[in-house]
Parts: sequence; C-alpha cells; structure tokens
Amino acid sequence: MPSPIQLSAHLYLRTLALSAHYKKKMKLLLVDDNDNIRRIMKDLYSPYFNEIVECTDGIEVVEQFSSINPDWTVMDIQMKRMDGIAAAEKVIHGEPNAKIILISQFDGVEIVSEARRSGAIAFVKKDDLESVMQVILDYKV
Repeated sequence: MPSPIQLSAHLYLRTLALSAHYKKKMKLLLVDDNDNIRRIMKDLYSPYFNEIVECTDGIEVVEQFSSINPDWTVMDIQMKRMDGIAAAEKVIHGEPNAKIILISQFDGVEIVSEARRSGAIAFVKKDDLESVMQVILDYKV
C-alpha cells in the first residue's frame, strides 16, 4: 500500500499533468459564508482553474448559477440563508448536469446521506480539501 507521501505525490503529478489542459477551459464556483475558507480554497485550487467565482450563500448560488455557468462547484453545507444541500437540490433541478461537491466540517451519517440525496457528485470533509481535486480528476461523465 502506498504511503500518504506517495499518494500526495501521485495526486500532485496527475494534477500537474492535467492542469495545463484544464486550466484553459475550466471555471470553479466556490460557495462558503466564511471568507477565510473561501480564500484558502481559492489559493488551493487557483493553479488548476482559469477562473474562480465566489458566492457567500445558497440563495446567491441559486440566483446566479446559470449566469456563472461553472464547470465545477465546491459548496459548504452549513450556511446562513440557504444551506448547501438545499441549494444543490435547487441548482441540480434546474441544471441536471451541474457538478457540485459539497463540503462540511461535519461528517455524520445523516449529513453525508443528505449530501448524496441532493444530487451532489461527492462529499468532502473540510479538513481534507485537497481531495477535491482527486474527485474532479477521477470524475467520469
């Protein structure tokens, strides 16, 4: 079994190899009501996307999703005006091909089940935000 360092190196090399191709073509939407988390995610994912757009809550996402037209969305579950699960359901209802990854600091069985039922591609815990790129790289249409 590969060590965590080998896995990280493998992910890095895969991401690096594909980033030049994808960066020219991909737009990422980051959704979190915490400015610091959005900044961390933007710093983490900016090498792989040519455009990153930010929203602060689910209502903003639902209202602007079609005009933003992101290739991928990374959205927090716990937000004030509309949570990420409700926003994902509404977005996917109107845009069935939307690729949404839900994130949260919590990973209880109920929250993960709700995330899956929302139609999101994946659930990622906030303390493992690096794995979002693995989800994107492994995604098959």
